[in-house]
Amino acid sequence: MNKIKTVYDIVQVMRKREQIEGTFKCDVLKDGENIFETENEFKKDLNGGKSFVKSKMVYDHDGVKVKNEFESEGDFEKEMHRGHHFRGHHFRNHDECQAVGCREPLKKLSMLLDLLNKLELEAVDDKKKFRLDLDIKDYETEMMSHRMHQRQMKAMQDFKTFESGRVTITGFISQGHVIRNMEISFTGSYLDLEDQSHDLVVNAFTSMEE
Repeated sequence: MNKIKTVYDIVQVMRKREQIEGTFKCDVLKDGENIFETENEFKKDLNGGKSFVKSKMVYDHDGVKVKNEFESEGDFEKEMHRGHHFRGHHFRNHDECQAVGCREPLKKLSMLLDLLNKLELEAVDDKKKFRLDLDIKDYETEMMSHRMHQRQMKAMQDFKTFESGRVTITGFISQGHVIRNMEISFTGSYLDLEDQSHDLVVNAFTSMEE
């Protein structure tokens, strides 16, 4: 099955869509204890950038279970761009900008090609099933470069680095080239700030409307 053609079709459909809508659920277990869980409904206007999020969240903060529910609506894309512009102001040297600007896209392209190479596809009835099985240590640098939301970090303040683990991503693609659902699971361990090892299990599931 042609993986490049499949990815191309998905991207083309996403480019033509006016909005995306779906749900996202996730729970995190540390040493067998649930330290974070969330349920979210989301909707995003791909033309105007307007987004809507309804979220329920429970996380462990210093041994206390904290519950939080909120709804948010606005132009998050504009706010993210504004924040990115502010954070990027420290690039003063033109040569430095060129060097970083060249390396970073190449690193991302290399990672994307590696993921594409590891992607497994198979036909199941009228859909396509995809699967990725990854060693977390191969992508730790890329993952750690993206900060988790502050509310989520409260449950993982002792995190230092991954010790081991595997990520499995599975899902189904419809005949209309839409990723209808995707399940992500991680099982492994990490080291805390005192180099103590902890078991870590993460399960996430997302679904999108056709």
